[in-house]
Amino acid sequence: MADYNAHTYYGKKCLEYLSPEVRDRLVTDHTAFQMGLYGPDPLEFSGLGYGKVRHYHAVWREEVLPWLAESIRGTDPTARSYAAGCLLHFILDEKIHEAMKPWVKEGSSHYRLELALDSLVLQEQKIPLMPRLCVAHQDSIHHVFPGLSPNLYHMGIGVMAKVVDWFRWRGEALYRKVTQKEWDQAWYLLKLLEEHVPDGAKALEDCLTQ
Repeated sequence: MADYNAHTYYGKKCLEYLSPEVRDRLVTDHTAFQMGLYGPDPLEFSGLGYGKVRHYHAVWREEVLPWLAESIRGTDPTARSYAAGCLLHFILDEKIHEAMKPWVKEGSSHYRLELALDSLVLQEQKIPLMPRLCVAHQDSIHHVFPGLSPNLYHMGIGVMAKVVDWFRWRGEALYRKVTQKEWDQAWYLLKLLEEHVPDGAKALEDCLTQ
C-alpha cells in the first residue's frame, strides 16, 4: 500500500476538493473515515496474512466496490464515513501501484518507495513526527468486508499500531536505506497522488448520487 500517511493525506485532499454540501453528507464521522483510509491493510498483521489483502486489492472493483457504494448510499453515518475512506484507499493504491510496477522490475523496492512517499507526505505538511495510527471504530470494517471475523481485524489493527509506534521513534535507519533513485521516484508518486485528487472526489460523489 501507499503507507497510511499517504492515504490520510489523499483523503484529506479529496474531502477539501468536494463542495461543503457533499462533504457534509459523505463524512459525519471523521474517525470512521480515517479508519476507512487504511482499507483492508491491517489484515496483513492478522491471521489472514498478505494473500487476503492482495486479493481484496486485485478484485476491489468487482467484489468490494458494490459494498462500498451500498454503504455510502445507506443511512448509517458511521458506515458511510468508513466506506468513503475505504473507497479512497483502493483508488490511491490502484494509481500508486501501477506507477511503481516498472520501477520495481528494474530494482527499486516497493517497500522503500512507500516508505519514502510517506516521508515526503509528512514533509509536505510540515509534520515532524509520524502520527499514531487511529484504532477507534474497529467494528466499522464489517460494513465493508462482510464475513470477516472481528477478532482478526482487531488483532491486525493492534499489531499494526505497535509497528507504527516503533517506526515513530526508531525508523530513521530505514529511511537511510532509500536510494536517491527511489527518493526521486517517490517525488513523482507524490505528484501523482495530488493529480488524482479530483478523481477520488468524483468517485465519492458518484457513489453518493448514483
